[in-house]
Amino acid sequence: KQIKQRLDLNQTDDVILFSATTGEGYEAVWSWLEQTAGLEGR
Repeated sequence: KQIKQRLDLNQTDDVILFSATTGEGYEAVWSWLEQTAGLEGR
């Protein structure tokens, strides 16, 4: 996915940490990030 390509390793680590902290699934966090990025892109 494009957003994964835009994120650097540090941000990816943040997603993993966020996923673990919130108890959300990794893919669910990515989905949320994609929605957020889409809104910011407009």
